[in-house]
Amino acid sequence: MRNHQLLEFELSSLQSQLNPHFISNSMLAINNFIKENNSTIAENYIMDFSRLMRLVLESSKLKTISLKDEIDLLKYYSKLEQLRFNNSFDIQIDIDEAIDLELLQIPSMMIQPYIENAINHGLINKKQGRGLLQISIQEHQDESIRFVIQDNGVGYNNKKIQNNKKSRSSQLISDRVSLLKSLSDIDISINILDLSEQDPKLTGTLVEIIFPEIY
Repeated sequence: MRNHQLLEFELSSLQSQLNPHFISNSMLAINNFIKENNSTIAENYIMDFSRLMRLVLESSKLKTISLKDEIDLLKYYSKLEQLRFNNSFDIQIDIDEAIDLELLQIPSMMIQPYIENAINHGLINKKQGRGLLQISIQEHQDESIRFVIQDNGVGYNNKKIQNNKKSRSSQLISDRVSLLKSLSDIDISINILDLSEQDPKLTGTLVEIIFPEIY
């Protein structure tokens, strides 16, 4: 029992460490809008930021949240990042209509860090063409849900990205996946692919995350 409680505490601690990513980036963006006298944009940003913070704080208390809440969180986050980077990229979200978004549960705060990486490490370093972030959510084999996060940025294996500091959030997610497996036997599969490995003419990164269906 004690080992189980220690694992629970560690899982909660890892989860709470993801929240500062939202807050620090958003505060910097709001400050920049105010400095540039973009008061209308700043006001709209603050409103969406407050909605996002409510979702983040609520989800951080829970082991799992509904897929609908997770998608709402991702939409608010992506919209804020679009504003922060002057609408330099587009967002496309495709969701399998057969999925019950209200009923299905997934571990909270598992998708956002990979979207953060796609934007902050891939898309904002893109030099040519317009950026595109694609998020796909589909039913998968063996009663599971498949998330695909794909960008057309500089790519996972880009030397500039490799030389930058590794994403802390990605390591936190990896640790959480291990703990979830130990605590609840929730087996999550995560695969990351640099698209240039499939075709040298392509750039960008594809992240595939497969969750078991939880009700």
